[in-house]
Amino acid sequence: MFAFQKITTSIEPIEKLNEDWTFLLKRSGLNNLFVSWEWVNSWHQVMLDKSETPVIITARLNKRLVGIAPLVIAPTENLGELVGFICQSHSYYQGFIAEKGIEAQVYFALWDHLFGKVVKNLDAIRFLNVKDDEIFESVLMKQAVRRGLIVEKGFQNPCKVLTLPNSFEVYLKTGIISSHLKKNPKTSFNKLKNRSVMNSFNADESNFQYYWDELIRLRTLETQRRFNHSVLFGHLGFAAHLKQIAEIFAEKKETRLHVLTINKEITAVNLTINYNKVRYGLTVSINTTLLEKYRWINICVHSVLLNIKEAIEERIEEFDFLAGEADFKYKLGGIDRAAIKYTIYPQVNNTGTRNSFTSVFKQIFNKIKKSTILLVDR
Repeated sequence: MFAFQKITTSIEPIEKLNEDWTFLLKRSGLNNLFVSWEWVNSWHQVMLDKSETPVIITARLNKRLVGIAPLVIAPTENLGELVGFICQSHSYYQGFIAEKGIEAQVYFALWDHLFGKVVKNLDAIRFLNVKDDEIFESVLMKQAVRRGLIVEKGFQNPCKVLTLPNSFEVYLKTGIISSHLKKNPKTSFNKLKNRSVMNSFNADESNFQYYWDELIRLRTLETQRRFNHSVLFGHLGFAAHLKQIAEIFAEKKETRLHVLTINKEITAVNLTINYNKVRYGLTVSINTTLLEKYRWINICVHSVLLNIKEAIEERIEEFDFLAGEADFKYKLGGIDRAAIKYTIYPQVNNTGTRNSFTSVFKQIFNKIKKSTILLVDR
């Protein structure tokens, strides 16, 4: 169908791509929160290091946007270039965005533009948290052969995703893997009703700022307790990015800042966002001072269960726990969704000597370790 139509590529400013980007995502196989225009643009505004240069390569077919490579380039210690996805350090399901049916053509065009007009002195390409995409990998491997590049493929901590049934009662019976947790929620809720006053609700415009501040306060205290430091999320800008995202999607009626109180004490605050029929569990903060007081109830699990219940009632199709090692995500029915990482580098480096994966990885590690984002494992 498109055999005689040429795909054109260029660099375009992200600020002007909002409508085209969103329309393309709906026609792609990568329509998720972490490559949405809102998420990437917020990251671009708040999270970029001064040394990083954003590069948004676009592909158009008869002026229609059919592809995007949302990239960032940073200098390495030997004055070469390190390329990655613009917000990959704590985002998921990354990749090139392409219109369905012409993915291969679009991917080839985006790669050709990257190597032909953007990268001049490549040290390495480091792609993290990449969504499993056979076409993307096939084109990548062909590009590597053509350009004399080495590709190292690995796997990262996968996201845990729960497919939601039509009712919460069905979920409690068939969705929860742990036999203990299958019985525990109703027992614990009954205890709470008999011993305490439990309330759960979503913050609205009138109290959003108050409960957002509580989310940050509780997370800061928890970070201090668990890791003996007070840098929230490991990056001072990430809280600002999350708040900006929460406010953007609140205008679309898709943000849920869920609050759980027991005897009027704030017990948990849980931030989730609905996007394309998926509820993403971005973060949950627990009032750790109450853990001993209510030691017979798993506050974190119950906060998440209430969110799952609400998602089912809203006809959301999936609940994404995201990555992390917390085993309750599996016990509540989460299934691994692969996360891939690629390290791509020339066989011969800028000094004319042969590269090794060890030497390339050392440079990459030195670059990214300064900006690694640490999220408390929820």
